[in-house]
Amino acid sequence: IDEINWYEKIFKEQKGLRWVIEEIQTNKVIGTCGYLNYEKEHNRIEIGYDLNPDYWGKGVMQEALSMIIHFAFTSMGINKIEAKIEPENIASIKLLEKLNFSQEGLLRQHEFEKGKYVDLAIFSLLKSEF
Repeated sequence: IDEINWYEKIFKEQKGLRWVIEEIQTNKVIGTCGYLNYEKEHNRIEIGYDLNPDYWGKGVMQEALSMIIHFAFTSMGINKIEAKIEPENIASIKLLEKLNFSQEGLLRQHEFEKGKYVDLAIFSLLKSEF
């Protein structure tokens, strides 16, 4: 419920937008994807996603992200989509590369998680590359 409340909050504040991903046969929620940290004056937004591990490697997230990337560039007027991920998350890096994102750099000790600072790799996709 806290997560749903957060989705409603970012939508109302026009800071983000989140979709649930359902399994077609069962309508079971298997993940989410969407946007946060919307910077309207710069036409820039950050993409985020999560998926039940039982569905990893099946193309589910690539299909979902392709649709929301199209939506951002064609309906929202976005010029740049950013993604920040832990450099060890090789599967996520491969997914972003399949979607034509480019790595811009490394944000060193960018977040404090589980008692330690972690680096985040930053990737982006520009509308002109879409």
